[in-house]
Amino acid sequence: MKTNPVGYSLVILMVLLIPIFSYAQEATPEDIIQKVRAGVELLKEEGAAGLDKINNPDLDDNPWVFKGTNVFVYECDKGFMVGTAFFPKLRTKDLRTMKDIKGNMVYLQLCEAASRPDGGWVEYWWPKPGGKTPERKVAYMLQAPGTPYQVGAGIYDDDATIEALEGYLD
Repeated sequence: MKTNPVGYSLVILMVLLIPIFSYAQEATPEDIIQKVRAGVELLKEEGAAGLDKINNPDLDDNPWVFKGTNVFVYECDKGFMVGTAFFPKLRTKDLRTMKDIKGNMVYLQLCEAASRPDGGWVEYWWPKPGGKTPERKVAYMLQAPGTPYQVGAGIYDDDATIEALEGYLD
């Protein structure tokens, strides 16, 4: 029986590209809500110990890093981001006065959204992981009851309106 080297090459190429395509998928609003709520449950159950999982620097082995985004955690009363695998340097800065390129007080707006019973969505401008140029991002933020933490994640989407995103919370 004769083998086909081109056929084998195509199969190998497809197997190698599957992980790239799955990582390249963009998160949906449903993905964001599901991960944020899962992060809330993690912190309700494990408290500060859960932050170690969210802060795991091994991005390939961190379930809180997904589809081009990540879960992040604020401690609004203290002014700090305490959970993020993408931007660990932000965990040491007081973010209460941070503004995006449009003048939005990002930290304060996200904290305000988290204070609502079902959380809320906020629009701001932020660079994609690995990027330098801020792009439109919409993030969902929710309080983790019984903890000092607020959990969020976002998507880069030029078209999603806050009103439409709020409809996903029903």
